[in-house]
Amino acid sequence: MPDNTDVEIVPDNIRSVAAVYFAALLEQMRLLDAADRVVEQFVQGLLPIGAGSAGRALDRQYWSRRDRTTAVERRNLYSRILGVPGGDAGKDVQPNRQFDDLWLRFVSAVAEFGRWQGGVELSQAMDAVRKAGRDLAANASLYGHGYAYYAARRLQQDIISALAILKLPQVRKAYGASSPYQVIERVSALELGGASNITRYRTMAETGKKILDIVARNSAKWSGASRRPLFRERAAAAKKPADISDRDRDTLLQSVEQWLAVSGVPDNHLGDFSQPTQAASTT
Repeated sequence: MPDNTDVEIVPDNIRSVAAVYFAALLEQMRLLDAADRVVEQFVQGLLPIGAGSAGRALDRQYWSRRDRTTAVERRNLYSRILGVPGGDAGKDVQPNRQFDDLWLRFVSAVAEFGRWQGGVELSQAMDAVRKAGRDLAANASLYGHGYAYYAARRLQQDIISALAILKLPQVRKAYGASSPYQVIERVSALELGGASNITRYRTMAETGKKILDIVARNSAKWSGASRRPLFRERAAAAKKPADISDRDRDTLLQSVEQWLAVSGVPDNHLGDFSQPTQAASTT
């Protein structure tokens, strides 16, 4: 594994990777594919939606398709920035094959820290979290530079517009769904070759982004230059100052616990985007 110790840690680069990670998991959930298929059904006259606000929204989504990222462009981006199989990172470009191992090492280190209450073991666990956090932050800084910033913002807008379509009351009614996520489930089952595991991928997307945002927010803390402990002990009597706030510590521990609960580790947690997801449905 290449040495990233000399890489400058840049918070905005890590946030860009967080946004791409979030999009990649929603891709597995089939959010963008489902929204596209709803619009196709509308254009083909197969949805009972006509003139009115919903029809105008679907019409705008159809005609703005040239301004959105394509499935191929997204797969290529996930491959380059996250090392996800199934995409083309580009000529002379190495996909980020380190990300998966570094991510799993970090969440594992955080989970191990959460098991200890004090003593030498707790100090060693914090050191392991700091080292894993430094390696993950450096990797994300390296692969989140340049165009990644703009790609992340474009993906965020694509997700917002897709969710807006799936939230339309008329669309939900057409599919007999009470939420946009039920629309995804039903469109996936009927039109996209199989229902996706909504709960799994939504939880992984949301908690994964929280974790990476905390890594970014505390970018200067992973070096250990302050010589303070990374986290303050959770015991009420613990008064020693720490690098990372209690709030971020607790959010990190909770997010890691939730991510691990649904991720299916040690399986590859992002999967292969060259193949449709066929996971069992859970809403």
